[in-house]
Order: sequence, then C-alpha cells, then structure tokens
Amino acid sequence: MIFMNKDVFLILKDLEATSSRNGKIAILSDNRHNKNFRTVIKMTLNPFIKFGIKKIPEYTQARPLDPRSKSLARGLLELNSKIVSGAVTGNRAINVVTRILESVCGEDAGVLERVIQKDLKCGVSVKTINKVFGEGFIPEYPCMLAEKMTEKTMAKISYPAIIQEKCDGMRVNFVCDNGTVNVFSRNGKPLLTHGVFDDAMAPYNNSVLDGELLVLDDDGNVMPRKKGNGICNKAIRETITEKDAGRLVAVVWDAIPLVNFKNNRTAVTPYHERFDWLVEKSSGPSKSYKIMIVKSDVVENFAQAKEFYSGIIEEGGEGAIIKNMDSPWENKRSPNQVKMKVENEADLEIIEVNEGLGKNAGVLGAFKTITSDRKLVVNVGSGLSDGQREEYFTSNMIGKIIAVKYNELIEDKQGNKSLFLPIFVSVREDKDSANTLEELA
Repeated sequence: MIFMNKDVFLILKDLEATSSRNGKIAILSDNRHNKNFRTVIKMTLNPFIKFGIKKIPEYTQARPLDPRSKSLARGLLELNSKIVSGAVTGNRAINVVTRILESVCGEDAGVLERVIQKDLKCGVSVKTINKVFGEGFIPEYPCMLAEKMTEKTMAKISYPAIIQEKCDGMRVNFVCDNGTVNVFSRNGKPLLTHGVFDDAMAPYNNSVLDGELLVLDDDGNVMPRKKGNGICNKAIRETITEKDAGRLVAVVWDAIPLVNFKNNRTAVTPYHERFDWLVEKSSGPSKSYKIMIVKSDVVENFAQAKEFYSGIIEEGGEGAIIKNMDSPWENKRSPNQVKMKVENEADLEIIEVNEGLGKNAGVLGAFKTITSDRKLVVNVGSGLSDGQREEYFTSNMIGKIIAVKYNELIEDKQGNKSLFLPIFVSVREDKDSANTLEELA
C-alpha cells in the first residue's frame, strides 16, 4: 500500500482545530516526514529566512484542479530561489510573489501566504516544533534578557554600574543591513512599519539596535501599554495603517554588530562602549525624533540605584534595569543585568478558554493558563474589557501567550503552585513561549 503525504493545508487546519497541546504534538509527529510540511515550517518559523515583502500583494487565485497550476513544492522552491535568496528585490519581487501565488491552487496559495507572513496561524510554538522535529530544527532568534532582582542576582552587579529606565512597550530589533531596515519582534516575527524608521536608521548600518516600540497619541504623549501594544500587534499582523505606523517611535539601549547577531555569537565589546557609540550616532545632524536613547545614569552603589528606580516609579514608569559596565552582548538571560520592577509579570500559555457566568455568560470568563514547564496552572479572568471577552471567546486563542501581572507566587493546600491576584495585561503576539516556574520564583 502506498501512503500519500497529506496536503499541508489540511495539516494546518487540523492543527488549528485542535486545542490540546498533546493533540497538536500528535499531529506534528504523524506528519514529521512530510517534506512539504517540513519546508513550510522551516521557511515560516526560521527567523533568519526573510522575504523582504511587507504585505501580501493582491492576486487572482487559480481555479481548483487547473491543469496549468503548479504544486506547492514548486511554489516553495521559487520563493526560496528568487525571493529568499535576494535574486529579485523591490517591485520586481512583489511582481514575482504575485505570479507565484497565482500559479498555485487556492489552498496552496493560502499556505504560501502564511509562509510569507511568517505565521503558521495554528497555535504551535517553536519550542513545540523542535520537540517533535529535533532540537535546532528551527534556530533560536537571539535575545539578551535580564535576571529578576534578588539578593543573589544583585550581588553580581559591580559598581559603578549603568542603570536605565525599563520601558513599557514592545521589544523589537532594528536590523540595519546594507542600507535596508527590517524590524523584528523578540521572537523573530517581522513587523510592518511602512518604512517610517528607514531614514532614522541610516547611521546604524551593519548593526542591530535593541529597544522597544512605543506609540504616541495625538498630543505626542506615549500611549498606555495596553492601547499602544494593540497598535504594535497590528504591525506584527501586518494590518497597521500608515497613519498608525507614523505614531511609532523607538527607545533603544544597545547596538549589536550585525555579524555577531546573525551568527548568534557573543559580542565582547563592553556595554558602555556599545552604548556610547549608540549615543554618538544618535546625535548631530542625523538626529531623528523617531529614535530616542533610553533614560540612563551611572550609579556608584545600590542606594543610588534605588533612588533612580524610585524616581521612575514616581513618574508612572514600570521600573529600571541595572547593568554591568563591561557586559558583553550574549543570547541568554545574562547575570550582567538585573530588572527592578514594582510588580511581578508572567508570560503564560493559554490552554483553555472558559465561558463566564452571570453577566459574562456567552463570552469569555477566564483563560486557563500554564507555564512552559507545566508546573504552574492559573485561571486569569480579571483585567479583560467587555470587548475583549467577546473577541477572545470566538477567536483561536489556544496556544497564545498572554502577559499577566500578579502580586506574588503562592502555593495551595495541595502544594500546587499558582499566582495571587492574576490580572490580564495583553496578548503577546511577539512571543511564542511562556515563562518557566523557575523564572517566576
């Protein structure tokens, strides 16, 4: 008996329809030898495969079973050889992509759209993919993170140290490569920004700027995180308008050599030198209001660090990050920087969407969420607006990551770990994996 590879479109639909993580793993395992499926996953989720196209062009779908239509495999091959390779760029690339989309059948064209948009839209994370297909099947997108403040982590900070405001926006990288500027979320998803940062990024060629996106209101003030990140999420989904893109500004704090970032190689240049270079390039005639340097100071001891931190909190800010002057850039949670925050926050994975009671009957009551190591489970039902309860109840939310603020980590009478007073903050479109229990402890 000959077994045919299942259509990739049908596999993705099966994954969409399955809410259970184990169910998704079973589907992935059943199709792990499907060559087209493997290629689709790799081209979609590999953060270093770029298409250089900001949005799907308008095209006319081929009719089903049209004898002139090409296979999905051929469409993927042409995308790789002509677009990913950089052989065709600019308007010509848009024309080629349009032709490729029109040359395959409707369902396969839909698969290619997901590939180009770098989103499988079926609720599976890179961590889950690598669990099934093998570690390293999808390379990790580099991201340097800070440790949580404890007596132990603060002991690793040497004075004098650099302390900076912890901004309350969406973490992004600006990849400035040979005159082109691409904006990516912390997990490698491209953002559509309609080119509003292109001119501002000219001084930083062959570098990767690390920072956060903020959104300005009509008066030029920074919007609250919930509202601002809603607009930033549109940039990830590529539905942002040019007007809203014009509201975006960036606060930056690091400049990483492009070659180190691309090769996931530690940059040994001390942090204070990288930061000084960033400040220097951000001043003078090329200075742009679109790029702001993070509020910073040099402190001689912990008492001065607390004073800086307290000032940020009094101004309504989120907190501060203290960093060792000689810190290298590295793709890890670094002991060289520690975050000082007034509230605890966790990123958790949604595993159930539960209907509410009373006035919330027929809409979302609470998300059942879990840490990535499956050691903490908590229901999150506070902090949601009526509109969000309606929207999220009918959306495919299983597998998505949400930010949750909480008072403290607690343990019930049975010894199970949970969170005290969890409050929904936002959907993290820029993340595809939750925190571990250890990261919250």
